[in-house]
Amino acid sequence: MGSGALRGLRVLDFGQYLPGPMLAMLLADNGADVIHVDPPGGPRWRSPANAALYRNKRSVRLDLKTAAGLAKARALAVTADVVVENFRPGVMARLGLDPEELRAAAPRLVWCSLPGFPRDDPRAGVPGWEGVVASATGLYARAHGEVDGEPCFSALPVAANFAAFMAAHRVAGALLTRARTGAGELIEVSLYEAAFQAVGSYAEVPVSRKTDSPVYARLHKLLRTARAADGTHVYFDTPLRGLQRFLDRFLSGYQLLDLDDAAMSRMVERIVELVATKPGAEWERIGQEEIEGAFGLCQSAAAWLADDHALSSETVLRVDDAELGPTTQPGYGVLLSRSRPRVRWGRGRHDREGTAIGWEAEGFSLPAPGAGALPLAGIRVLDCATLLAGPTTTRVLAQYGAEVIKVDKAGLATGDIEPLSDDPSAFHGHRTVSAGKRMVFLDLKHELGRAVLAELLRTVDVVHHNFTTGAARRLGVATEQVRALNPSAICSRMSLHSTGGRRAEYRGHEPLAQMVTGMGVRAGGSGEPRMLGVVVNDHAAGHLNAFGIMLALLERHRTGGGQEVNASLSRTATLHQLPFMVGFEGREWDEPSGPDAPGWHALDRLYRAADGWFYLAAGPATRRALGEIPGLDGVDSVDDTALAAWLRTRFRQWPVGKAVDALLAAGFGAHRYVSMVELAGEPSVLSRGLLTVMDHPGLGKGLGIGHPVFGPGPAFLAARRPGMDTLDVLAEYGFADRIVELLEARAVALGENPVVNTSTLPGYWTSGRIVSYTSAERLAPIVDLITASQARPAHTPRAIEPPRSRA
Repeated sequence: MGSGALRGLRVLDFGQYLPGPMLAMLLADNGADVIHVDPPGGPRWRSPANAALYRNKRSVRLDLKTAAGLAKARALAVTADVVVENFRPGVMARLGLDPEELRAAAPRLVWCSLPGFPRDDPRAGVPGWEGVVASATGLYARAHGEVDGEPCFSALPVAANFAAFMAAHRVAGALLTRARTGAGELIEVSLYEAAFQAVGSYAEVPVSRKTDSPVYARLHKLLRTARAADGTHVYFDTPLRGLQRFLDRFLSGYQLLDLDDAAMSRMVERIVELVATKPGAEWERIGQEEIEGAFGLCQSAAAWLADDHALSSETVLRVDDAELGPTTQPGYGVLLSRSRPRVRWGRGRHDREGTAIGWEAEGFSLPAPGAGALPLAGIRVLDCATLLAGPTTTRVLAQYGAEVIKVDKAGLATGDIEPLSDDPSAFHGHRTVSAGKRMVFLDLKHELGRAVLAELLRTVDVVHHNFTTGAARRLGVATEQVRALNPSAICSRMSLHSTGGRRAEYRGHEPLAQMVTGMGVRAGGSGEPRMLGVVVNDHAAGHLNAFGIMLALLERHRTGGGQEVNASLSRTATLHQLPFMVGFEGREWDEPSGPDAPGWHALDRLYRAADGWFYLAAGPATRRALGEIPGLDGVDSVDDTALAAWLRTRFRQWPVGKAVDALLAAGFGAHRYVSMVELAGEPSVLSRGLLTVMDHPGLGKGLGIGHPVFGPGPAFLAARRPGMDTLDVLAEYGFADRIVELLEARAVALGENPVVNTSTLPGYWTSGRIVSYTSAERLAPIVDLITASQARPAHTPRAIEPPRSRA
């Protein structure tokens, strides 16, 4: 049995392929006693990835078609705390393991299902392979920030991963609720619904805020990566102060704010020439450690598995596997400082024959966490994070009932900013990542602002930020500073790289995580590294961070102590690539790569039809079934090497609808490609609230993702104008008589300057000034949808009364 936050938890894992086993792996890494059940023939997915997915588990093969096998499975299920499966809806019931029946026999059971499509979706019976779901949700965007156009395949299992990450905190939330009510829960996190968390802020109309630095926009067109002396590349990220320091040291005379286009082109040429004189790793070290700039190394996944920081930080682990021998594989989803995750054994160490297996854990229990219908009712969170990943964390906590006070830099409202240091896109995705929060402008560098901060720190359960350790200390939110005021607080930090290695204090955003872990090299193929079309790490890291915080809260209910939680973008990027991130002697790195790769093989790839694109995923279906489709007769005589070209020629003549319908009827998985901009026209997307029109206080109506997969809580939380709650929060914390003083000193600010795009002005929707990621023509039906829709009412976050000291 484990020693992590989930020690004592009994988990029965029926999962196959990726999402179910990954969820169970995340639970096992944190101490759960996990029994994995395979069919008599073993895992359906014969992949090196199983070396990671099966670690810390005891596996058994059961034939559910026999009385003995089914009886054993049922006996394990009704004595488990959690059951995990990722079959299509109805499959478990047909196997004799109906979740409703088993939960009636075991009311405390938490049953977590991760199907491809939801059980009440018309596509529930469609084989929910990754490519099918990704095509249904627009995840194959061709370029970063492109929401329209032709698809570009990516080998990353983004939908499956998001489902596993989200299901992890759903399980944690269900355990918190069970402690209060005694009842378990039936959880469904479909890959289809989870994929919308990856769509994220790209669904916003209007966009909360685009990156609006003209200097960065011009620079980014000319310089993203530069080739180093050893053939690797270096990526240049924001903020621009780091690049200016680089110029001051190596290419003096260039001032970024003063350059015209010609001068900027000459500067970029000189940067490229300079970078070619040293190895990429050396430039990364100089840029980050000497210049304190956001520069990153671009390297392959294989190189990342051998990277000293990846190993030191336990982002990558060395694990002995019963089948592959010594391996390197993805580490933990999130780090906790006291109830640390760990690998107790590798795959195969404790497998059992026949039905000779039983629980080693005693079962999971904890004291009732207090009153309230939602898992985090009564929990107060101080969120000082910026941009996407950090705020996503606390948006998830808000969905579970936490009161979140979001602190933003007062200078962003008053105009007291440094152009090269203060990120102009600080409120990018605001409506997406700050839904459900109370919004405050506060200057944490100001003496008066620090006085307000001290009162906040005394009352909260969780303090969350995404600063380096030095910056956190300067702003008063470093762990030791929080502990001095509130010893039981949970201190959470989102970072580019995890603690424990030399990169722990490196700066940067999504691009650097993609580049250093191999995503960029894979996406670029034989060309230079490139960004994926979807923000895969920011939002996913937020979900994993929320999982870690909820684990820390579970532990605090047991022991009363707080601890540190650390999630990172590069850690998340490593988990995202789990199918390609198990290294062993003789491993071939042959997954599809480059922008022109259409998929895995002829029966698992994108195809162009006469009027669009679709994805075909064969799964266990055979070529013989293809030959039974009218118009594809003769396929049996086609050589394997020529099959893709043969199918491509025929499908090119068919409408998408005809191709998809014929393939589904023959038992294949298939779905037309729906770009992100087309999602708003999908009836099921709107009816399920996966995209929804909301009225955001102080901001107006807008389209964005909903959050209907978070359980019993309010699915649709509105975002509020930044700074909108400054006065109320100051009054609640005893500063009502000092508000004028605080405002005059610019230690706080109100929300008169919205700093994000609003739709409140008369005539906005017909003004032609709507900020979006697509053309006016493609935007028109979305605008019609927004203006014709009855906006969902705003759920107003309220304070926990009264604020109370945790010290």
